[in-house]
Amino acid sequence: MFTSHTFASSPDAWQEHRAMVTASCINASHLKAAKPVVSAPVEFPDEIGYTALLLQGSYPQSHMKNRKGRELCLFDKKTQKAYISEADGYK
Repeated sequence: MFTSHTFASSPDAWQEHRAMVTASCINASHLKAAKPVVSAPVEFPDEIGYTALLLQGSYPQSHMKNRKGRELCLFDKKTQKAYISEADGYK
């Protein structure tokens, strides 16, 4: 039995999923001009239900003087919501 939260393994389905993850993570980001650091998100097993994506951009606050920053985004496949956390320590 399949639900709307089950992802097919076809190339088109994966491409659609990656596009949704990327858009959701960029929209949730606090960075200016955020973009993925790598081209493909990290997929956790279905029982975990998350996809991770590392973003890079610039801090928008004037006191940060456009300093580059990174954020880790966790995308919940079930709720289709993105959660952001600072990740400047990741290279």
